[in-house]
Amino acid sequence: MASGQKAQPSSVFDAMLLRNRERLDALLRADRSQSRGDDGGGLTAARGANNELLDVRSSAAAQYLNARFANRWQFEIVETHRADDEAIVMCKLFVEEHGTKTQFGRATIAAGSLAGRTGTIGFRLELGDVAPAEQDAYRRAAENALANCVKLL
Repeated sequence: MASGQKAQPSSVFDAMLLRNRERLDALLRADRSQSRGDDGGGLTAARGANNELLDVRSSAAAQYLNARFANRWQFEIVETHRADDEAIVMCKLFVEEHGTKTQFGRATIAAGSLAGRTGTIGFRLELGDVAPAEQDAYRRAAENALANCVKLL
């Protein structure tokens, strides 16, 4: 690779990692400028539309956070993605005393599809309505991502 050229992502996961690194760099720049007294924007715990994926009333990780930190925590579902038969979710957890933790979660999309490979060609057969199974997989992936954030505390 020639000097000065950026490597191109080789997979969907590599592209997600690259975007996450860019986001982390932007957050670190904003955090540094805020600590110097600049108006760099800082971190906000805005609740996005994807946060409805996780039901905090039934989430074991959310119950743990409520018991330990009361109302001093928030989460944000930053990104959702489907890769083959997996739902992948990136969750950002904001806790006052511990800062921000970001982790991925994943879950298999169960019923509704059959995937395979023949030689070098991959295929997927959708068997009926996959929306409920896919939505459930995103919910489980969001729970997994939040639990992974909690492990970092």
